[in-house]
Amino acid sequence: MKIAIVSATSTIGQAAARKWAANFSIQKQSELQFVLLGRNQTALETVAADLLVRAPKAQVQVMSLDMLDRQSVEAAVNGLGQLDVALICQGELTDQVSAQADSAVLANSVMVNVLSPTLFAEAIARKFEAQGKGKLAIIGSVAGDRGRKSNYAYGASKAYLAAYAQGLVHRFASTKVSVLLIKPGPTASRMTLSLPNPPAKLAAPELVAEQIVKSIDSGKRGVLYTPTIWFAIMLIVRLLPSFIFNKINL
Repeated sequence: MKIAIVSATSTIGQAAARKWAANFSIQKQSELQFVLLGRNQTALETVAADLLVRAPKAQVQVMSLDMLDRQSVEAAVNGLGQLDVALICQGELTDQVSAQADSAVLANSVMVNVLSPTLFAEAIARKFEAQGKGKLAIIGSVAGDRGRKSNYAYGASKAYLAAYAQGLVHRFASTKVSVLLIKPGPTASRMTLSLPNPPAKLAAPELVAEQIVKSIDSGKRGVLYTPTIWFAIMLIVRLLPSFIFNKINL
């Protein structure tokens, strides 16, 4: 099995890779290949070394590139060769106050959270379409389910990814290409722990990664809320009438 992880140095990307490596070692599969993509070559090599400790018989390749450059992204994806799984993880938690005050912050949020994952997803979709099979997963967020004053710049980017992934699911519905949008709730990561007031309860990245890997491997299509409790939480949030929702400080 050959797995490409985009933004492999992210907390969830690393946790998912470790889970695949652990499964490989337990199940004693014949072959496992990772391709780790990201911006920082040194950080990618550190992740690769960790995976090789966990699964010495796996093959690990790293690819550093400009993840906002269309030609670099397409060249990197074209260079992946035959591929079984792709997990797109990149994202940046936008500071809402800064985005409101500085258009440069807002523009960067759109580039990182919308443009980059879209470029990778479309290039990988073309590859899987040509292959006739493949499993594509994109990490979004529960923040995209309803715009809130505390994080609507970030939430809007995740709402875009949700609609985009939904279109991909529809596009490949009658094929052997599966597309899965992953919506994690607040998860312990560099992104959330850097907040001035991080949420009191954060999901363990290992739990999130376990649910992600299980869902991808099974060929699940559509949407995955993880931890699963967030499906019920966000259903309530989405269904709240506006006259009630607008009085809540979220």
